[in-house]
Formats: sequence, structure tokens, C-alpha cells
Amino acid sequence: MVSSKRTGPPAQHPQATERKQRGRTDRSAMFPVAPGTVEMPADYAGWLADIKTRIRRERLRVVLASNAAMVLLYWDIGQSIIGKQTAQG
Repeated sequence: MVSSKRTGPPAQHPQATERKQRGRTDRSAMFPVAPGTVEMPADYAGWLADIKTRIRRERLRVVLASNAAMVLLYWDIGQSIIGKQTAQG
């Protein structure tokens, strides 16, 4: 049986600003990073909250409209079934 215990000194955790990497480093590959909260405009939080509220409101409107359309569809299907049953006796 193999022991899962580690031997040797405990692993050092990197600082928050350090990142571990494997393989080659390609400095030409740049990825956008959001600015820190210190760099955000003062009205950013309110602006973002407004956008989120608008999205939530529109999602709800779409769900309610979809539900209403489905009720109308089912009612129409029911009417069609009743008409077919009446016609065939």
C-alpha cells in the first residue's frame, strides 16, 4: 500500500499577484482585464444596477408573453378537438 502523505517542507502559496504557469511564456498574447474597483467611475455601480434591472424586467415580460401565447395555443387546440368531435359525432 502506498502512503499518500507528503514528505518535505510544506508547499508555499503564491502571493495574490503571482500566478503559476506551465510551459512557455508568450508575452505577445494579451488578454483584457477589468480595471480595479478603485479605477471605476463613481456612477458605475448605479449604471450597472440599472442595466441588470432592465434585463430582469424584460426577461419577466418575455416569460409572461410566452405563457399567454401557450394558453391561447392550448385553447385553440381544444376548440379544434371539440369541433372535430362534434363533426364526427
